[in-house]
Amino acid sequence: MILYPQNKSIFSMIRKLIFSLLSFTLCIGLAVAQTTKVTGTVTSADDGLPVIGASIVVKGTTVGTVTDADGKFALEVPDGGKILHISFVGMNSQDVAVKSRVNVVLQSDTQDLEEIVVTAQGLTRKQKSLGYATQQLKADELIQARQTDLNNALVGKVSGVRFLGSSGATFDAGKIVLRGTSSLTNAGGNEPIYVVDGVITSNQSINMDDVASVNVLKGPAATALYGARGGNGAIIITSKGGTGEHSEITVSHTLAWDKANIRYDLQDQYGGGYLGADADMKVFKYDSSKHPSYLQKMDGVNYYDYNNDASWGPKLDGREYAPWYSWDPTDPRFGQTAQWTPQMNLNDLFRTGISNTTNVAFSKSGKDYSSRISFTNVSRNGVTPNSDAARRFLSAKVSFKPIDRLKVSLDYKYTYRKNHNAAAEGYQELGNALYSYEQWGHTNVNLKDLKENYTREDGSFRTWNISSPTNLTAAFHENPFALFNEVNNDETYQWNVFSGDAELDIIANLKAGIRVNGNIRSYKKELRLPEHIHGEVSEYTQDQSQLSDIQTQGRLTWGNRFVEDKLSVDAALFFEDRVYNLDELGAFTRNGLFMDGFFNTAASVGLPGGSSKKTKQHDQSVYGTATVGWDNTYYFDFSLRNDWTSTLHPDKNSFLYGGVSVAAIASNWIKNAEWLSFWKLRASMAQVGSTMDPYNVYPTYVLKNSDGDLVKYGQISNLWSPTNLKDPYIKPTISTSYEIGTEFRLFKDRLWGDFNFYNRDSKDQIINVNTTPASGYRSRKMNAGLIRNRGIELSLGGQIIQTKDWAWELNANISHNRNTLEELIEGQDTYQIYWRSWSTRVYSYAEVGKPIGVIRGSTWKKDPEGRIILQERSDPNHKNGPYAPLLETTAQEELGNIQPDLTGGFSTSLRFKDFHLGMSFDFQVGGAIASATNMFGESSGLLKSTTGVNDKGNPIRSSVADGGGVRVDGVVENKDGSYTPVTAYVDANYYYQSRKGTIWEDYVYKASYLKMRELSVGYDVPRAFLQRINCGVKQASVSFVAQNPWLIYSAVPNIDPSEMGAASYNYVEGGQAASVRTFGFTVNLTF
Repeated sequence: MILYPQNKSIFSMIRKLIFSLLSFTLCIGLAVAQTTKVTGTVTSADDGLPVIGASIVVKGTTVGTVTDADGKFALEVPDGGKILHISFVGMNSQDVAVKSRVNVVLQSDTQDLEEIVVTAQGLTRKQKSLGYATQQLKADELIQARQTDLNNALVGKVSGVRFLGSSGATFDAGKIVLRGTSSLTNAGGNEPIYVVDGVITSNQSINMDDVASVNVLKGPAATALYGARGGNGAIIITSKGGTGEHSEITVSHTLAWDKANIRYDLQDQYGGGYLGADADMKVFKYDSSKHPSYLQKMDGVNYYDYNNDASWGPKLDGREYAPWYSWDPTDPRFGQTAQWTPQMNLNDLFRTGISNTTNVAFSKSGKDYSSRISFTNVSRNGVTPNSDAARRFLSAKVSFKPIDRLKVSLDYKYTYRKNHNAAAEGYQELGNALYSYEQWGHTNVNLKDLKENYTREDGSFRTWNISSPTNLTAAFHENPFALFNEVNNDETYQWNVFSGDAELDIIANLKAGIRVNGNIRSYKKELRLPEHIHGEVSEYTQDQSQLSDIQTQGRLTWGNRFVEDKLSVDAALFFEDRVYNLDELGAFTRNGLFMDGFFNTAASVGLPGGSSKKTKQHDQSVYGTATVGWDNTYYFDFSLRNDWTSTLHPDKNSFLYGGVSVAAIASNWIKNAEWLSFWKLRASMAQVGSTMDPYNVYPTYVLKNSDGDLVKYGQISNLWSPTNLKDPYIKPTISTSYEIGTEFRLFKDRLWGDFNFYNRDSKDQIINVNTTPASGYRSRKMNAGLIRNRGIELSLGGQIIQTKDWAWELNANISHNRNTLEELIEGQDTYQIYWRSWSTRVYSYAEVGKPIGVIRGSTWKKDPEGRIILQERSDPNHKNGPYAPLLETTAQEELGNIQPDLTGGFSTSLRFKDFHLGMSFDFQVGGAIASATNMFGESSGLLKSTTGVNDKGNPIRSSVADGGGVRVDGVVENKDGSYTPVTAYVDANYYYQSRKGTIWEDYVYKASYLKMRELSVGYDVPRAFLQRINCGVKQASVSFVAQNPWLIYSAVPNIDPSEMGAASYNYVEGGQAASVRTFGFTVNLTF
């Protein structure tokens, strides 16, 4: 339609009229509704970006809204609404006057967030009110390097923590100990409990992608509410949940690769065998009457003694010789010779491992509900060939209010954890082939030659360690790649961890709640061993167990404020019932399988064996706690708990304990001190009881004898009475502790610190002590001993730089724990924990007046001045030298102690605009470890320390007659008892293998180390950019991560003392698995 000027004028008039009518109608409506429309934006003072999901509420009403993805909001304010209350988690709330346009900038309130912590039994407390030491870590501090296990993430970040780590090739999470050991039988110490959203479970079931925060409770005052299980401290994990009124999807993926980090100083001058450094090789002489005809072609070739596993052979000078494969007619290299050169490279045993970690999480929350579901998948190929691990985590968490006064929370977590051929540690070849080549081996062997075609047609395996040129079976060591690939060992854990909680607000702040916690775990282990491994028949074993730990809890909580809000009172009372069941079942084959590779107990040639075991425990408890505060300055807290346990005699199964603590905010006493942001003084005292495993009160009968063997007479099994005499009236162990400390923040929170002194006495340990054989028992169970742990903990940190573009933060902690056995039993001041023997014994003792874990062992024989005593030989031209150093092979001299002097760590984070760098380090000073790797590495001649020249300038491996040998400065004992100094030269092979290598004195080392544990370099994509491109992504980041990238210092040669978790009784390293360094990239997206 065409509008002429006249028509245009009419149309304009009509439009104005309609607009006027609509405006009039709207004004009438607004007058009737009595509302005012308010629009605005909410931004963050930190970066100027919009705050998504901020709450805007008209004060005094329920009218409100939340900001959108651009930080904008629109709200109809009813008549009488004068003030808008704007709030967001982690930021200071603001009240602003109602007007048509409102722009609000919220300031961060990190200090307020840090004040609220989760303590024992899920109770929340203001941190400033706590009278005991705790340390809280947020998720960002724990996952910066994408650690998949919590213990590894905690190392060096919490004061008072000692970490007993393991090689990454074991797929193990390691172990942490808080404030030393309180056990006579475990010198390394016991682990704390791990409490995830109120449920006590295993640290291996924790998904790091779900962790929101971790609070470490160190002393009995902090953990008394957990009873006996919390006696060694508690790690409280709070998982992520929905917050605010919004929904969110997060996705992360980490691609990483693992590399074996071999620190072994292998010598490359001399080859395998015992022929000697300057010896000629043997020459093979074919004899048709003794040798098979196929060896005729080998006539005249050089060869050496393959049938040992030491490297005291001839100098590696490039001469031609016949390697092990030359004698094998089934090997394609049969008859070929090679050059006598250094060939062994321990890295050839390993591969590059690849791991993928993916997490997807969805959260949604509103006014009266929150929910989150998360799934993580970890797929990892280890550095050891044919090894891999899988981790799967599923969690669902929801809380809601079905009615106004009732809050319901439901939580479920599933964990699947499988290790296939995880590296083992210790003096064993199965699972730890590295031990064979760090303690025994031939340096001329090229490990790559063993990797392919290692199986003969008859199923036997080719090996470098042949018994002789005519006997190709292994003398000691199998082909390492046959062990890797043909032996299969699987371990599978599954956890179902759940909780249900309902809390009713009754009246006047009185609340009643009921809670059910469940920790259900299944375990399965299978070992499939084929024929020909060490000449043995095939074998199959399977072990299974089912654990159920159900806890039912009722509670009453109440809190209020009085006297113009100056007096605060919070109290809680709990009733608890715990039922624990463990069912174990094992089965194994005997005398091989009728078909190799058919791994089933039904395939057993002999009668298959097996056993089962049931363990039940029932505990009941009543406990309570109360906190009283005055004027936000003074706080008094006390707790009391009584336990009844089925593991003790009914007349002695009840034990009562508790604790008290006080805190004072000293900064409130000092006015007008702008430099002092916060200062608290605190003190506490507590007791906690602990008991023992079930079935240790009354005499029992078992199916296995004292050596652990199942004895049958025909079809009848024999019942045995244990050789340990029980005490039906044994008492629980009671630990009493006190601590004092202070924490502070200075210069507007730019500098902070925490200092703590503690003392803990653990009395009436439950131990086994030897008894007279006339009693019919070997030992008796009794209460004995007093163990004292006394120490200090210091944490310091500071924000060195804080500008718009730059931020640099440093944190450090250091701890000293003095562990002492104060008393044992009358007439006895030592308790033998363990002993290990190869040539001679090395012991671990608990001794009165000393830290638990005294290492004792064999030594050189010395005169009163500490000089080695030499014995002159009758033959001055003896090949080993004219003098022989003497040994004390049965000695039990003190060589060290496993308890460290200092532990600690430090970390730093640096940010420039959207780039960030993070590093963490941990260290240990002191402690001791006995190392079999170093003992046998020298005994076998593999280590570089067995080569070199003496003070004469001659190779120490040359004969003594030619000026070689190891120089030993000692004394000769005269007939009158005096000593004459002597300098002797001793044959290197004899010295390292028959003298030094048979005693422990020189192989107990300080266990000090310094390690870079984590490194992270990342970039956060600017949120403004993401909003501008409108791709649906709210946050995005990418980072390079590294785990265990650098062992900076080690006082122990050739091994990593930070990975001693698998040492026997924490003091004997029998063979360490390969250390692993991990590097990768991580991408995080939030939608």
